[in-house]
Amino acid sequence: MSKWEWPTGLQAWPIPAEGDLKLYFRWLSQGLEEREVMLDGDELRTAAAACRGIWPGAKMPEPTKQDGYLMG
Repeated sequence: MSKWEWPTGLQAWPIPAEGDLKLYFRWLSQGLEEREVMLDGDELRTAAAACRGIWPGAKMPEPTKQDGYLMG
């Protein structure tokens, strides 16, 4: 890893039923203005279908703006 890399995690939920997923991000303290990246929806859905549940039957809570999610 170089000094320019910073590993982190990201949870993007729910995965769109169709189409792609556009993510917006910014890190103003590091000089990064708002940017966007488009993720291939077909690849996301294929990867999600291959996942296995850890807690069968558990329901995910609905995301809220307080959680940092922007839904729409």
